[in-house]
Amino acid sequence: MPKAPPLVFEFLEDQRNHVYLTLIEHKKIKYLTIVENIVGEEIQAYVLDQLSAEGIDHDWFIAIATRWFYGASDRYPLSFEFAKLGQSDVVKKVLKTFNVQATSRVIGKLFVYPLSAKPRVKRRRAVTVPETVTVTFKKTGP
Repeated sequence: MPKAPPLVFEFLEDQRNHVYLTLIEHKKIKYLTIVENIVGEEIQAYVLDQLSAEGIDHDWFIAIATRWFYGASDRYPLSFEFAKLGQSDVVKKVLKTFNVQATSRVIGKLFVYPLSAKPRVKRRRAVTVPETVTVTFKKTGP
């Protein structure tokens, strides 16, 4: 069985274009995308070529993505922005997962968020009430 060529990542930042767009070549088919996240051996991305086929307004989608990129792309994925607007069900139709083994080229901006890491929760310690303090409860009702 022939071995697949190594995946090539190319960073392209041109100020005349939207810098968050990424071209993914997967199984010899090219997709214009916005990368959602890279988790393990999978690239999750919104495929812009499928927007009109799914009935999603292209200008609306790009406006949300632009606002997310300049405002919060360093903190969370694009799906969080759509979730805040209540539009997750609308855009999930164009979210596609690409296997890295079958992908030959990725040109553009990559976004990687460690969402699998466990969140740190700060908890307060319970403080016992000293015996010298009188605790009285409010009466509820008549």
